[in-house]
Amino acid sequence: MSIKIDNINQSILRSLQKDTRLSIAAIADDAGISTSPCQKRIKQLESQGVITNYSANVELSKICTSVTFLAEITLQEHDKDSFQQFESVIMEEDTLVECYQVSGPYDYSARFVCKDIEDYKSISDRLLSKSPIKSIQSHCVLSNVKRFTGYPLKYLLTDDE
Repeated sequence: MSIKIDNINQSILRSLQKDTRLSIAAIADDAGISTSPCQKRIKQLESQGVITNYSANVELSKICTSVTFLAEITLQEHDKDSFQQFESVIMEEDTLVECYQVSGPYDYSARFVCKDIEDYKSISDRLLSKSPIKSIQSHCVLSNVKRFTGYPLKYLLTDDE
């Protein structure tokens, strides 16, 4: 079921995606409402599960050395048990920071953030031994050309939604 997001809620969500540390007054000002209704709307968006958490974007290069890998993962079998087993194993892997089940020639697309190449090799070997993976095709990220800064709500939501 889709939750109705009006223009005010869109504005609130855009502001929070841009900077979760904005004051309620600044968010309310952007949305063109006063602080009390703004705070109520934020609480409602949270209770409806539209806003699921607040986080900080950490610039890893400022605090440590890391290497990011994007991996295309194909399972040996395409049955419910294999998918469940794989998904159970990856939930225990902290360096796997994002994973999507996808359509196409492979089953999952995953993003790993590791200390170095040897660390990634060790992690991928462990995943191969603990789950029903047929193959992992890995790509080392050389640079992040465009960072995720929030969803393009003005394009995804229409006035009648």
